[in-house]
Amino acid sequence: MNNTLLNTLFLLFIAAVFSLSSCKQASETNEPFIARYKDTKLTRSEVATIIGNAKGKDSLEIIKSYAEQWLKEQILLDLADKNLISEQKDVSRDVEHYRNSLLIYKYHQEYIRQHLDTTFTKEELEAYYKEHFNEYFLEDNIIQALFIQLPKSAPRADFVKRFYQSEKPNDVDKLDQYCNKNAYKYDDFRDKWISFSEVQKYLPLLIENQESFLASNKFYETADSNFYYYL
Repeated sequence: MNNTLLNTLFLLFIAAVFSLSSCKQASETNEPFIARYKDTKLTRSEVATIIGNAKGKDSLEIIKSYAEQWLKEQILLDLADKNLISEQKDVSRDVEHYRNSLLIYKYHQEYIRQHLDTTFTKEELEAYYKEHFNEYFLEDNIIQALFIQLPKSAPRADFVKRFYQSEKPNDVDKLDQYCNKNAYKYDDFRDKWISFSEVQKYLPLLIENQESFLASNKFYETADSNFYYYL
Protein backbone atom coordinates (compact mmCIF):
# COMPACT_ATOMS: atom_id res chain seq x y z
CA MET A 1 0.00 0.00 0.00
CA ASN A 2 1.40 3.43 -0.89
CA ASN A 3 1.99 6.07 1.78
CA THR A 4 -0.66 8.43 0.36
CA LEU A 5 -3.47 5.90 0.75
CA LEU A 6 -2.26 4.86 4.19
CA ASN A 7 -2.08 8.45 5.38
CA THR A 8 -5.57 9.13 4.01
CA LEU A 9 -7.00 6.13 5.83
CA PHE A 10 -5.17 7.09 8.97
CA LEU A 11 -6.54 10.63 8.94
CA LEU A 12 -10.08 9.33 8.48
CA PHE A 13 -9.77 6.90 11.36
CA ILE A 14 -7.95 9.26 13.67
CA ALA A 15 -10.63 11.90 13.16
CA ALA A 16 -13.25 9.37 14.21
CA VAL A 17 -11.63 7.59 17.13
CA PHE A 18 -8.63 9.49 18.47
CA SER A 19 -8.71 12.19 21.08
CA LEU A 20 -5.97 13.29 23.46
CA SER A 21 -7.95 15.99 25.15
CA SER A 22 -9.42 13.53 27.65
CA CYS A 23 -9.22 9.80 28.37
CA LYS A 24 -12.49 8.03 27.64
CA GLN A 25 -13.83 5.03 29.55
CA ALA A 26 -14.39 1.68 27.86
CA SER A 27 -18.06 0.78 28.16
CA GLU A 28 -17.42 -2.82 29.15
CA THR A 29 -14.66 -2.11 31.71
CA ASN A 30 -13.44 0.66 33.96
CA GLU A 31 -10.09 0.80 32.16
CA PRO A 32 -9.48 4.25 30.63
CA PHE A 33 -8.30 4.27 27.03
CA ILE A 34 -6.38 6.76 24.93
CA ALA A 35 -7.32 5.60 21.44
CA ARG A 36 -9.57 3.02 19.79
CA TYR A 37 -9.70 1.27 16.44
CA LYS A 38 -12.92 -0.68 16.02
CA ASP A 39 -13.05 -3.05 19.04
CA THR A 40 -9.35 -2.71 19.92
CA LYS A 41 -8.40 -0.12 22.54
CA LEU A 42 -5.12 1.39 23.61
CA THR A 43 -5.47 1.69 27.38
CA ARG A 44 -3.89 4.30 29.58
CA SER A 45 -2.01 1.64 31.54
CA GLU A 46 -0.36 0.42 28.32
CA VAL A 47 1.21 3.80 27.62
CA ALA A 48 2.09 4.58 31.24
CA THR A 49 5.37 2.66 31.02
CA ILE A 50 6.66 4.65 28.02
CA ILE A 51 6.13 8.07 29.60
CA GLY A 52 8.80 7.58 32.27
CA ASN A 53 9.48 10.76 34.20
CA ALA A 54 8.06 13.07 31.52
CA LYS A 55 5.42 15.52 32.70
CA GLY A 56 2.98 18.05 31.28
CA LYS A 57 3.41 18.91 27.63
CA ASP A 58 6.28 16.46 27.15
CA SER A 59 4.21 13.51 28.36
CA LEU A 60 1.31 14.51 26.09
CA GLU A 61 3.63 14.62 23.08
CA ILE A 62 4.97 11.14 23.92
CA ILE A 63 1.43 9.75 24.31
CA LYS A 64 0.28 11.39 21.08
CA SER A 65 3.20 10.02 19.07
CA TYR A 66 2.79 6.52 20.51
CA ALA A 67 -0.97 6.51 19.96
CA GLU A 68 -0.64 7.69 16.36
CA GLN A 69 1.84 4.90 15.67
CA TRP A 70 -0.46 2.41 17.39
CA LEU A 71 -3.40 3.48 15.22
CA LYS A 72 -1.39 3.13 12.02
CA GLU A 73 -0.37 -0.36 13.10
CA GLN A 74 -3.98 -1.37 13.81
CA ILE A 75 -5.09 -0.10 10.38
CA LEU A 76 -2.33 -2.03 8.63
CA LEU A 77 -3.10 -5.20 10.61
CA ASP A 78 -6.76 -4.90 9.68
CA LEU A 79 -5.93 -4.40 6.00
CA ALA A 80 -3.49 -7.32 6.08
CA ASP A 81 -6.14 -9.55 7.64
CA LYS A 82 -8.62 -8.65 4.91
CA ASN A 83 -6.28 -8.85 1.93
CA LEU A 84 -3.94 -11.77 2.66
CA ILE A 85 -4.94 -15.35 2.03
CA SER A 86 -4.88 -17.81 4.91
CA GLU A 87 -1.53 -19.31 3.86
CA GLN A 88 0.08 -15.86 3.89
CA LYS A 89 -1.34 -15.09 7.33
CA ASP A 90 0.14 -18.23 8.85
CA VAL A 91 3.34 -16.86 10.39
CA SER A 92 3.79 -19.58 12.99
CA ARG A 93 6.90 -20.94 11.26
CA ASP A 94 8.46 -17.46 11.06
CA VAL A 95 7.65 -16.81 14.72
CA GLU A 96 9.20 -20.13 15.74
CA HIS A 97 12.33 -19.38 13.70
CA TYR A 98 12.66 -15.94 15.26
CA ARG A 99 12.11 -17.39 18.75
CA ASN A 100 14.82 -20.00 18.21
CA SER A 101 17.29 -17.42 16.89
CA LEU A 102 16.60 -15.13 19.82
CA LEU A 103 17.07 -17.92 22.37
CA ILE A 104 20.36 -18.99 20.77
CA TYR A 105 21.58 -15.38 20.79
CA LYS A 106 20.67 -14.97 24.47
CA TYR A 107 22.43 -18.25 25.27
CA HIS A 108 25.59 -17.08 23.51
CA GLN A 109 25.52 -13.78 25.41
CA GLU A 110 25.08 -15.54 28.75
CA TYR A 111 27.81 -18.06 27.98
CA ILE A 112 30.22 -15.25 27.11
CA ARG A 113 29.28 -13.38 30.27
CA GLN A 114 29.97 -16.42 32.44
CA HIS A 115 33.08 -17.82 30.77
CA LEU A 116 34.97 -15.03 29.06
CA ASP A 117 37.23 -12.88 31.20
CA THR A 118 37.13 -9.43 29.61
CA THR A 119 39.35 -7.78 32.21
CA PHE A 120 42.75 -6.91 30.78
CA THR A 121 45.68 -5.27 32.52
CA LYS A 122 47.34 -2.19 31.08
CA GLU A 123 50.42 -4.27 30.33
CA GLU A 124 48.35 -6.83 28.35
CA LEU A 125 46.71 -4.07 26.32
CA GLU A 126 50.07 -2.44 25.52
CA ALA A 127 51.58 -5.79 24.55
CA TYR A 128 48.67 -6.52 22.20
CA TYR A 129 48.91 -3.05 20.67
CA LYS A 130 52.64 -3.41 20.00
CA GLU A 131 52.13 -6.87 18.49
CA HIS A 132 49.37 -5.59 16.16
CA PHE A 133 50.73 -2.08 15.61
CA ASN A 134 50.27 -2.15 11.82
CA GLU A 135 46.53 -2.72 12.24
CA TYR A 136 45.97 0.57 14.08
CA PHE A 137 46.73 3.21 11.48
CA LEU A 138 43.93 5.76 11.08
CA GLU A 139 42.62 6.79 7.69
CA ASP A 140 41.99 10.33 8.98
CA ASN A 141 43.61 12.68 11.43
CA ILE A 142 41.47 12.88 14.55
CA ILE A 143 41.21 15.59 17.16
CA GLN A 144 39.47 16.56 20.37
CA ALA A 145 38.44 20.15 19.93
CA LEU A 146 36.21 23.12 20.58
CA PHE A 147 34.91 24.84 17.46
CA ILE A 148 33.16 28.22 17.40
CA GLN A 149 31.83 30.12 14.39
CA LEU A 150 30.80 33.56 15.55
CA PRO A 151 29.07 36.25 13.48
CA LYS A 152 31.04 39.47 13.36
CA SER A 153 27.83 41.25 14.30
CA ALA A 154 27.63 39.36 17.63
CA PRO A 155 27.76 41.57 20.74
CA ARG A 156 31.10 41.64 22.55
CA ALA A 157 32.75 39.44 19.92
CA ASP A 158 36.04 39.71 21.82
CA PHE A 159 34.46 37.63 24.61
CA VAL A 160 35.22 34.36 22.79
CA LYS A 161 38.82 35.36 22.09
CA ARG A 162 39.32 35.98 25.82
CA PHE A 163 37.90 32.70 27.08
CA TYR A 164 38.01 29.94 24.45
CA GLN A 165 41.57 28.91 25.37
CA SER A 166 40.85 28.70 29.09
CA GLU A 167 40.24 25.42 30.92
CA LYS A 168 39.04 27.03 34.14
CA PRO A 169 35.51 25.78 34.95
CA ASN A 170 34.17 29.30 35.50
CA ASP A 171 35.55 30.51 32.15
CA VAL A 172 34.20 27.41 30.38
CA ASP A 173 30.73 28.08 31.82
CA LYS A 174 30.81 31.73 30.72
CA LEU A 175 31.91 30.78 27.23
CA ASP A 176 29.24 28.08 26.99
CA GLN A 177 26.47 30.51 27.96
CA TYR A 178 27.71 33.15 25.53
CA CYS A 179 28.12 30.77 22.56
CA ASN A 180 24.78 29.07 23.07
CA LYS A 181 23.19 32.48 22.74
CA ASN A 182 25.33 34.17 20.07
CA ALA A 183 27.38 31.65 18.05
CA TYR A 184 26.30 30.55 14.57
CA LYS A 185 27.94 27.17 15.17
CA TYR A 186 29.25 25.91 18.50
CA ASP A 187 30.55 22.33 18.86
CA ASP A 188 32.37 20.98 21.88
CA PHE A 189 34.23 17.79 20.97
CA ARG A 190 36.71 17.89 23.84
CA ASP A 191 35.43 14.62 25.29
CA LYS A 192 35.51 12.52 22.09
CA TRP A 193 37.61 12.03 18.97
CA ILE A 194 36.37 13.31 15.61
CA SER A 195 37.85 13.54 12.12
CA PHE A 196 39.73 16.77 11.52
CA SER A 197 38.36 16.75 7.96
CA GLU A 198 34.84 17.09 9.40
CA VAL A 199 35.85 20.22 11.30
CA GLN A 200 37.77 21.64 8.36
CA LYS A 201 34.54 21.72 6.32
CA TYR A 202 33.48 24.70 8.43
CA LEU A 203 36.72 26.65 8.11
CA PRO A 204 36.96 29.27 5.33
CA LEU A 205 40.45 28.17 4.21
CA LEU A 206 41.59 24.69 3.21
CA ILE A 207 44.42 23.30 5.34
CA GLU A 208 46.37 21.07 2.99
CA ASN A 209 49.05 19.70 5.33
CA GLN A 210 46.93 18.57 8.27
CA GLU A 211 49.77 16.81 10.11
CA SER A 212 51.98 19.90 10.12
CA PHE A 213 49.06 22.13 11.10
CA LEU A 214 48.01 19.94 14.03
CA ALA A 215 51.59 19.53 15.23
CA SER A 216 52.16 23.28 15.42
CA ASN A 217 48.72 24.66 16.42
CA LYS A 218 46.92 24.01 19.66
CA PHE A 219 44.69 27.05 19.01
CA TYR A 220 43.65 28.47 15.68
CA GLU A 221 41.82 31.67 14.78
CA THR A 222 40.76 33.03 11.40
CA ALA A 223 37.99 35.11 9.83
CA ASP A 224 36.17 35.90 6.64
CA SER A 225 33.85 38.76 5.73
CA ASN A 226 31.00 37.51 7.97
CA PHE A 227 32.42 35.29 10.72
CA TYR A 228 35.20 34.74 13.23
CA TYR A 229 36.41 31.15 13.58
CA TYR A 230 38.00 29.70 16.73
CA LEU A 231 39.38 26.19 17.00
